[in-house]
Parts: sequence; structure tokens; C-alpha cells
Amino acid sequence: MRPEVDMEYDVIRLVQHLSVPWLDQVMTMITNLGSEYLYIAALALVYWLWDREVGYHLAVLMVTSFLVNFGVKELVAAPRPSPELVRIIAPQTAAGYGFPSGHAQSSATFWWYLALVSRRWWLWVGGTLLVLLVAFSRVYLGVHFLDDVVGGVVLGAVLAGVGPWVAGVTLPALSRPVALGLKAVLPALGLLLPVTDSARLLGLLAGVLVGGDLVRFQLETRGRWWQLVLRAVLGLVVVFGVWFLSRLLFPEGVLQYLRYFLIGLAAMALVPVLFRLVRLA
Repeated sequence: MRPEVDMEYDVIRLVQHLSVPWLDQVMTMITNLGSEYLYIAALALVYWLWDREVGYHLAVLMVTSFLVNFGVKELVAAPRPSPELVRIIAPQTAAGYGFPSGHAQSSATFWWYLALVSRRWWLWVGGTLLVLLVAFSRVYLGVHFLDDVVGGVVLGAVLAGVGPWVAGVTLPALSRPVALGLKAVLPALGLLLPVTDSARLLGLLAGVLVGGDLVRFQLETRGRWWQLVLRAVLGLVVVFGVWFLSRLLFPEGVLQYLRYFLIGLAAMALVPVLFRLVRLA
């Protein structure tokens, strides 16, 4: 084993000296903050309850971040820690190659973009703490080397930094039907790239782009607390209802593009229209 590789394992072993059963559970909970379900819920809540434009741009940025992560992983093809050399505490949270860490990258992208656009100090402090905790949890659980999580955090920071600039770019004016058609179809061209499991993300990207374009009205963010709670509950029931029902219609494979297109469309367009119909918008 090369000295630098041995050193990477030594870092994991050093961190795992802290391991006790209750801390294993805590670290697994922290690492699950980067799960697919939670990000879809969090992005939808930002879009419905806080700021529609911020939520829309953040959703596009997060899907892009995951696509970049998958692409870099395929290019680098770096192995994860071996269970023969260190303890793998939560193997169900690790799939595919190791560099860069998707959990670390996505948490950095999400929290630091929100902190940048909101300019709220508490989001910088709380978001940075969560990014560091998620990154630490990946090493603690034995599913990533230290350079995997450092690379993920750096890449996430870069994407969060360029996000506001990209959101401000003005695109050429097109008729609305043409623009909607391009947003629905162009992401599908990414299916030609040799990136594992890209159909879900590309379909979600198309759904977010189309849905965000269809809704032209602003959502009220200053309603009574019970209205906001009802809006959140109703919206999440609809989105995850579409999530589970669409699983029955579209099996694994390229058809996942259509499934996740519907999920993105439901979150960005169907739910806001429903809010208006029941006077929660």
C-alpha cells in the first residue's frame, strides 16, 4: 500500500476511535441530511414558503451539482475505503465511486448558496456547521477518505459561488412554447453521456425548468403560521404522492426521466396552482 493511501486510512481509524453506539446513530442521522428525500422536501419548501425565485434557482443549481458530482466520480473513478481495512458503519449511504463526496458537495452547495443570496449571518454560521458535520460524518462512518470530503466541500463552494452569477444571466428571448419545449427536451440529451444514474437527475432538471416557467405568479410568504404549515403539508403530500405513484408507472432505466420530470413539474407548478385553488397562496 502506498504511504499516502495508508495515511488516508489512518485518518479514518483516528476518527473512529471516537466510535460508540449512540454516536454511530447520530452520525448516521447527520449524514442522512444529505438524502434525496430531504433535499427534494427542503427545495420545495424554500420555493413554496420563502422565495419562489430563490427556490427555483437553488433547485436548478442542486440538480446541476449532483450531475457534476456523478460526472467527476465517473472520470476519477476513485475507490472508497475498503471494509477489510476500516469499519464501514453505514454502507447503505455509500454507492459508486468515492471522489468527490456527494453528501459534502451537496450540503456545501445548498447551505452556502442560501447564505449568499439571503445575506443572513445565522445561515452562514448554521449552514457552515452543518456542512462540516456532514463532511465529518462521512469520514467517521468509513464511507469516504478525507480528500473525498474536502474535494466535495470545495466543489460545492465553487458551485454555490457561481450560482448567483448564473441566475442573473439573461438568455435570448424565445416564444414561450419554444422555450418550454427546449427546457423539456434539452436535458434529455444528457442521457447520451456515460454517467451512471443520470436519467433521474436530468428528468428532474427538465421538470423544474418547465414547472418554474409555467408558474408566473408570486407565492405569498407572509401568511399566518397555520396557512404556511397547511401549505407545507399539502405540498409535500402531493409531491411524495407523485413520487410513489410514478414508481408504479415507470420502471428503472431511461423511463426514470419521465418519472422525475413529473416529480419536478408537480413541485414547481402543480402544487402552487393547487395552493391558489384552495386559497393558500
